[in-house]
Amino acid sequence: MLVRECVDAVAAGGAPPGRYQLLAAINAVHTQARSARETDWGQVVALYDRLVVLDPSPIVHLNRAIALAEQYDAARGLPMALGREAAGAVVRDPPWRFRAGELVFGSCASGFGALGDLVLLDVEQTARVPEGATPEQAACIPVAIGTAWVALAELAVGRGHTVLVVGAGGGVGEHAVQLAHHLGARVIGVAGAGKAELVASAGAEHIPSGPGWNEAVAALAPRASTP
Repeated sequence: MLVRECVDAVAAGGAPPGRYQLLAAINAVHTQARSARETDWGQVVALYDRLVVLDPSPIVHLNRAIALAEQYDAARGLPMALGREAAGAVVRDPPWRFRAGELVFGSCASGFGALGDLVLLDVEQTARVPEGATPEQAACIPVAIGTAWVALAELAVGRGHTVLVVGAGGGVGEHAVQLAHHLGARVIGVAGAGKAELVASAGAEHIPSGPGWNEAVAALAPRASTP
């Protein structure tokens, strides 16, 4: 569903497009173009304008900035606010959510960055720093851990499942391994040979990345489908 179709659907009394409809529409714009140069970046920007309201995550903001730069020029798309995650002590916030001085972490409000002494967080995407974690550790949670958790939740991963994580040594991948293991799943992690110990310690059976990794996965989990 492209921009025009989305607008027509809403005008006809239908529900506004959701996150996944918008992502599908963005993908459709890209796949319909014969090359990046021929991409209708105006449609892509319009779709991201709607998506950023539903999902103001750092990656959506970044992709929107890239689309703006492609439609106009780099000066229009960038610079964007740098730093999308932050943690620290509350200075001022609605008293029913957090108290002044309380340690919290979360995603920055739309249009604001994290590189400063004072940072504005989106209250709906802010939480208290977990017990035992430092503010520095908590600041890494929203994007990397949040992305991993959303993916596993969408798949309803649980005990008895086998989960394949490609890029298991990266920020999102490492946390996906830990969370899937915590949920009771068997985890197979594909990562560079140098990250074998890290992947294993996170709870996965390590497979070195590179030629033949998909055959190795099939040997470990013959009933799982691999690329």
